[in-house]
Amino acid sequence: MDTCVLDTAAWARANFSECNFNDQRLTKRMVQCAELCANRPNDSTPHQTQKWSECKAIYRLMDNDKVSFKAVIEPHCMRTRSRAREGVFLSICDTTELSFSRKRKIASLGKTGDNFGQGFFLHSSLLKSESTGEILGLAAQDLSYRIPAIKGETKSERLKRARNSEVWGRVVQEVGLPQPNTTIIHVCDRGADHYEFFTHCQLQRSGWVARVQHLTRKIVPAKASSSEEPTNRSEKQRLIEYVKAQPVIGSYELKVAPSRNRRARTANVEVRTANVWVPRPDYMSPWLKANGPKFIKMGVVLAEEVNSGNAKKKTGNDRTKPLQWVLYTDETMTTFDDAWRALGRYEQRWIIEDYHKAAKTGCQIQNRFYRTNKRLERITGILSVLAVRLVAMKEVAKSQPDLKAVGVVPKKWLTVVCKLHRQLSPKARQKWRPSQITVLQFVRGLAMLGGFLGRKHDGDPGWITIWRGVKELMIVLNARKLLRKHDETKRCG
Repeated sequence: MDTCVLDTAAWARANFSECNFNDQRLTKRMVQCAELCANRPNDSTPHQTQKWSECKAIYRLMDNDKVSFKAVIEPHCMRTRSRAREGVFLSICDTTELSFSRKRKIASLGKTGDNFGQGFFLHSSLLKSESTGEILGLAAQDLSYRIPAIKGETKSERLKRARNSEVWGRVVQEVGLPQPNTTIIHVCDRGADHYEFFTHCQLQRSGWVARVQHLTRKIVPAKASSSEEPTNRSEKQRLIEYVKAQPVIGSYELKVAPSRNRRARTANVEVRTANVWVPRPDYMSPWLKANGPKFIKMGVVLAEEVNSGNAKKKTGNDRTKPLQWVLYTDETMTTFDDAWRALGRYEQRWIIEDYHKAAKTGCQIQNRFYRTNKRLERITGILSVLAVRLVAMKEVAKSQPDLKAVGVVPKKWLTVVCKLHRQLSPKARQKWRPSQITVLQFVRGLAMLGGFLGRKHDGDPGWITIWRGVKELMIVLNARKLLRKHDETKRCG
């Protein structure tokens, strides 16, 4: 529950009290700002503060040159990395685009989308324990702007200048070396499929599971038991052709959820594996020339849907295609269990999409009406950490469902949630006793205040309904606080 500290004041102190702005007053103001944002995550700054003095203080903080995105986010990232001790931790990485309406005149933003939008990019490494499922927080985060292509430049010239793809390696380097008895596995989508990223992982003694983008890349077959590098004259083959030629080592059924252009179905998936040597590319950046090995040995996993007659059939707007995942991993592939472990790690990648949704929808980053890019960067630093809290609320009930809520959940929160549910459901009074309910029951009760129905077939609540429940609870808590002050004033005279 460390990541998901439910008390907003305690959460703000834990994540922002170490911010170094060379001014303790600014640090104190940052903690107050974070607490106000946590109380009402998706509201605008005036709604979060409700008092002009507080609102003005936040505006001044966001306009202070001593405050930067990196200075805001770094204490949280350092705290996250320090908690990754003894075990396997997944560093789930991806980039999201934060785009702001072009109708708004915001100074110094970069281009987004098809170069018609304005905004910047946020690349995040979300750290999660493989054994417990707990989200520890952001291990690293990088804010960058689009670097435009130069018309007429060659591939060699492009590699000699700064590129957006370098962010994958920068974040791996920022996550750094794992602590003793600790393994960090970087889980990435196709954007990470370039040699510099894998070289950074090797230098930081970290593993990886990354989806392959360049399926026709030339590789050299490798033996599982051999670590002897091939020579430059070794016979090379196309990756996808070589992996598809390997025997099937196992199969499984995968339930595919419906989407806008895809029907729900159960997919039959066959698994093939291989071990390959990936050669260094012919065109290299100066950094890769100095640091990159000639070959990197990788395991490859191919998970491919078969007998997909229903998947290929197009009905109306259905454009379903057979599933195909090709993954690189630093581990040697010999058995189906090895492949299953890599696939299981890649399936955890969905949590970063949930995080991006929490940042954009739950915290409304793209609807902040600040007029300069620096102000937007600073508020993004606060809301990025807050988005972790929203996602962690959903996950914490899964990791320790039977843990008693007493001693974990703030006493006031627990008391009020139980009282509200005893009033809403008089027949379930025995169920909502503060000394008996578990963390899972509390989180579900919180979500029910936000619109979650809590029926047997409803499954687990999402972070949106949990966050709405928190918002309703904060209104009740603030009302109780005001009533107590009124009663005390009345008694005093």
